[in-house]
Amino acid sequence: MKHGTWTNWYGNQSCNAFVVDAQSEDDIVEAVTFAKNKGLKVRAAGTGHSNVPLIPNSGVVICTDKLKGIAAHDFENNTATIWGGTKIHDMGDALWELGLGLSNQGDIDTQSIVGAISTGTHGTGLSLKNLSSMVDALRIVDATGGVRTLDDSNENQMRAARVSLGLLGIVTQVKMKVTKAYHLHEWVGLMPYEAAAEIEAEMINKYRHFGYFWCTSAPSVKWLGVSAEGNPERFDDCAYVRIFDPNPIDVGELSRYEIRRRYDRSYRIYPEVYTPDFHEMEYMVPLDVGVECFREIKTTLRDLFEVVTVPGEMRFTAGDDNYLSEYYGGPRIAISASGRMGKEDLDFFRGLDKIFAKYDGRSHWGKIHFLNRERLEHIYPRHGDFVSVRREMDPEGMFLNNYLEPLFG
Repeated sequence: MKHGTWTNWYGNQSCNAFVVDAQSEDDIVEAVTFAKNKGLKVRAAGTGHSNVPLIPNSGVVICTDKLKGIAAHDFENNTATIWGGTKIHDMGDALWELGLGLSNQGDIDTQSIVGAISTGTHGTGLSLKNLSSMVDALRIVDATGGVRTLDDSNENQMRAARVSLGLLGIVTQVKMKVTKAYHLHEWVGLMPYEAAAEIEAEMINKYRHFGYFWCTSAPSVKWLGVSAEGNPERFDDCAYVRIFDPNPIDVGELSRYEIRRRYDRSYRIYPEVYTPDFHEMEYMVPLDVGVECFREIKTTLRDLFEVVTVPGEMRFTAGDDNYLSEYYGGPRIAISASGRMGKEDLDFFRGLDKIFAKYDGRSHWGKIHFLNRERLEHIYPRHGDFVSVRREMDPEGMFLNNYLEPLFG
């Protein structure tokens, strides 16, 4: 254990602390015990994909990168036990060789599996829940330095632990529901935004996965890796639509907008490749107000900026019953908007936050938001239940930091 500097993936969050490069679960036990004896705070870092200061503290930062791989699996019952520091992109081949796969995942696959779970990370698919809802059990190092397993034998703890922001302990292993390995067809088209909005209701029910990026102009299309040459009007207020399905995709008249088709293993279809050069805000709003909310977001962005370089995104995910899940209580639409890293975008994001607040939006826990305790208690009906579990499992607040204390202390 040595004093050093920890910095996140984006480079916008850092701290000076005792940084532990954990090689094993025993190293984590030792680090938590050290912090307990010294009265220090502890936070665990996966890949550091969060824009917000979930990790920074002046005590101990535990890096879990070395705890990786598939620890166990059950092919008949479709479960896999995975070490907490395993990156999602490393799980694809490993699970495939076992005849298994994740039933869904997001469009970034470089996060650690526990980091993605703990922040409520999601993919798209109206019949599919987020990654956290796949969790059957968690093995954690708790605030005493002891190792325990959380599972459905204590439903209250599990509903808190699936999306916990690392506030209940350091997760070393996660047992997840998986599925048999499968392939996906992908169809990508670039079309006018209004065309995407018109087919949205049909497509989210017709296909396993439907989502799109909204692009204002050629620079935002180019940001997605699409050639922006040719007729410039084609790139004004357009949608980069992605559809995935196990069966061949027939889009009929929309075929004139097609720019790509693929068929491959599922985990090769889901992800896009991103450079960490942007700040992101993403809120989940109820399904029935999603289009209305997004139209207001679009108008605001166009009014604020002549050119929006980083596109917005719309995705659709099923509901669940986990206390801090952004999808608690029913399906929602995830709407994201981004600004360029290094630019002062706080006024921009505060303006968007006011719109999301009108629609009872819940922020992705790893992305920029302005939620305070009062708003959290309003939009998360089980916020109080989560806080009760947190206080029970960590009465001294070892796993809180200055950012999390006002929200969950």
